[in-house]
Amino acid sequence: MVKNITRLSIAITCSLCFSIVGFVHAGSLAKLTDEDKKAAEEVSEIQDSNKGNEVNQENKEEEKSEGTGNEKIEDSKKEEKVDNSEKQVESTEVQKENGKSEDEKVNETQNEGNKAEVVEEMTEAPQPEPKNGDWYSQELSDESKKIMEDFAALFAEIIEHAKEASEGESQVQYRRDKANEFFTNHFGEVEEVASVEDIVVKSDSGDAAFDIPVRVYSVANQPSNNLLMYVHGGGWTQGNIDTHGYLCRKLAKILNMDVASVDYRLAPENPYPTPLNDVLSVYKHYVKDSGYKNIVIAGDSAGGNLCAALCVRINEEGLKQPYAQILMYPPLGNNFESKSYETFGKSMALSKESTMGFFRNYTGRENSDSEMSSNKFVYPLLEDDMKIFPKTMIISAGYDVLLDDQLQFAEKLRQNDRFVWHIVDEGAVHGFMTFGNPYENLVTENCEKIKKFLGNMAEKTAEQKGI
Repeated sequence: MVKNITRLSIAITCSLCFSIVGFVHAGSLAKLTDEDKKAAEEVSEIQDSNKGNEVNQENKEEEKSEGTGNEKIEDSKKEEKVDNSEKQVESTEVQKENGKSEDEKVNETQNEGNKAEVVEEMTEAPQPEPKNGDWYSQELSDESKKIMEDFAALFAEIIEHAKEASEGESQVQYRRDKANEFFTNHFGEVEEVASVEDIVVKSDSGDAAFDIPVRVYSVANQPSNNLLMYVHGGGWTQGNIDTHGYLCRKLAKILNMDVASVDYRLAPENPYPTPLNDVLSVYKHYVKDSGYKNIVIAGDSAGGNLCAALCVRINEEGLKQPYAQILMYPPLGNNFESKSYETFGKSMALSKESTMGFFRNYTGRENSDSEMSSNKFVYPLLEDDMKIFPKTMIISAGYDVLLDDQLQFAEKLRQNDRFVWHIVDEGAVHGFMTFGNPYENLVTENCEKIKKFLGNMAEKTAEQKGI
């Protein structure tokens, strides 16, 4: 236990080994350029043109109205007949409506609100292209500079606390609590949903039975047709259903879909395969007993890793595959010497050393351990049969040590004729989808892209293996 606690301590604080860089915000005053003036003139010309068209249209209408007296009388009679017909239909509809019970009216209202919006299905996915010719010369966005300053303040607070407290379990829990607090302090606009319900799902994989907490965000007073099962990030070591409430609510609202957030057990107290077993247990529960037509799995960082690994487990056990998976900046491979690790390895959002430390926490082994480093349930990029993966969307932070993992995973999917939409948000740092403050606009934009990616699932049932 002491060894595990020490690992957790190192993983959470390893980024402190690097010098904390201060970022200067480059501000600029808004100026009206020549291009702006020219654009304004063009808009004015278009508006004038539209006004002219409106005048012409009015003249034409006046000419139309100057028919013969007989034509006007005939038109008047036709209008009277149509009006009477419409009134009869309206009267019939009112009678039908009045004949309905209150329960029928309530159910109709709920069903109308729960109908999935028809979204055009994507037939092919655009692939990311680096703005400056390569992925490794990008700069931090203004939002990322702000979050880096907040990371620096967090680390300074942890260092100061460490000077005043002895190392041990209480100190480790303090660091975990501070990390979780960092998530909630950076929530963006919290969306309203119809209901939030906490349930438990019995673990039926691996060790003794355990009640896995699950938080369900519902968009209406009855279940939606489809479910998004969300697996939170945090290096398998921190994070919970509270820290990811902001993102889950936004996904539920924008996708018009129920979201079930899984509170799996954390390492190092519960190392591999316990977190994956918990996620598998919840997935089995919803596939077998929920009545949802389709299940989408989604997760950020370590949660994205667990989603990809879940697909591997699902295939091994012959279970029904999810309709799609949405992976947000997940760790997927075992190459800690990649170019993205070397280029962005000192990022305070996620450093090379901290990533390796989180993997040690999760596996309970050293990164060089041959058995664990070849385990495709830990490193899903090692899976040879990429056809086991469903339709996939990957959202990457450009300024992230894990970028190469995701680029390689996406390419491997494409080479095996799998549908994959890969988005790289250049200048964004690891974890940005959970930091609505300051990334609110980018988070919302990506959730809208997820909606487009999923398309209209209301009447679809994925062709998958039966349970």
